[in-house]
Amino acid sequence: MIVAPANSVEVRIASAFGDGMPRLERFARLSAIMMALGVAIYVVSVVVKINAPGYQGEAVQIDFAAFWAAARLALAGEPLAAFDIGRLQVAMALPPDTPGGEMLWLYPPGWHMVITPFGLLPFSLAFTVYSALSYLAFALAVRPLAAPLPGGLALMLAGPAIVLILKFGNNSLFSTAALIAALGALGQGRAALAGCFIALLTLKPQLGVLIPVALIAGGYWRVIGWATAGTVAIAAVSTLVMGVAYWGAWFETLRFMSELMQTDLVRFYLMITWYALARFWGMAHEAAFVIQMTFTLVSAAAVAWVWRRPVNFDLKAATLCIAILVAAPYAWHYEMSLALAAAMFLARDGFGATTGARLWLFALWIGQVPGLALEHEVPPAVYSAPLLTATLGLCLWRAARAPEPVPA
Repeated sequence: MIVAPANSVEVRIASAFGDGMPRLERFARLSAIMMALGVAIYVVSVVVKINAPGYQGEAVQIDFAAFWAAARLALAGEPLAAFDIGRLQVAMALPPDTPGGEMLWLYPPGWHMVITPFGLLPFSLAFTVYSALSYLAFALAVRPLAAPLPGGLALMLAGPAIVLILKFGNNSLFSTAALIAALGALGQGRAALAGCFIALLTLKPQLGVLIPVALIAGGYWRVIGWATAGTVAIAAVSTLVMGVAYWGAWFETLRFMSELMQTDLVRFYLMITWYALARFWGMAHEAAFVIQMTFTLVSAAAVAWVWRRPVNFDLKAATLCIAILVAAPYAWHYEMSLALAAAMFLARDGFGATTGARLWLFALWIGQVPGLALEHEVPPAVYSAPLLTATLGLCLWRAARAPEPVPA
């Protein structure tokens, strides 16, 4: 008979959820079935709409339309045209009456290189394949970590944030999968693999700014080396494919986006950050920026402190996932997928023994749904920003209560 270590993940989870595990498993299975049906119906509806007589367009206006359009421009030998709002709009092949200028191309050459093959396919097929691959990537990344939880994999795959990402065809699911895979490898001491997954996060770099803070605070120097090498390799290959001039166009677009954030044209009502909340309530850019930078600095300090402490690695991972969202000034509702990851790591750390704790985990699992339900009255940030910040405080509190070193 093999006895689990006293502080193993299995023991912590059993202690936290106890007799509630069968009910949680049933809820997970039901949620997964409903989610699978909902996503399947949505994808089929997109395909049917596009191929219906008289639609007069090949694509629908979702995030993936910009990816597909940029891919088509790259295949035509004009990758830099993706930064031209008008050229991008034309390449989307939307119906003639679609409002223009809804989406910008804000991605580095690495992501453009990755997405380019999808331009070889018709939009409906490209969207279907892309959605399946992103969902598969997330499932593979989360499976080993969610496995010990009651209904863990089904519960993670049914998270409302995942549904929203799949609906829009955004790349946040790939980013979340890469971060979860990196943290899983890091917890197992696999420095090279963790570094390679971290390098993949440079394909969407705005959500990775706190990762170096965590690695430096934890003394993961080999991981830093592998991540640096992977980042350099991705940059070099993508520069060869897309051209040196791509970097200048990308930085210019980032500057333009920074200026655009200071106007009232950005849809702050769909964002989850303190900056967006302040702007939605009528505060000027300067005041909102000060508020956001305060939370950003606090988040960085929290990550550094927790990652230096001898606590369970799952708690470190939860802290980083939550802190990334609290620190980011520019994060949309679908990026609450990181809160779903944080809930998983908190449950692995043994959080969930009380009714209040389980409701807290449920709030992280359900993500932006309450905010979106009131979208026309209040923005999702009214719900998400306080929840995320309180969860960061919870991680700090749990780290402070850990009296002795424990195994990762």
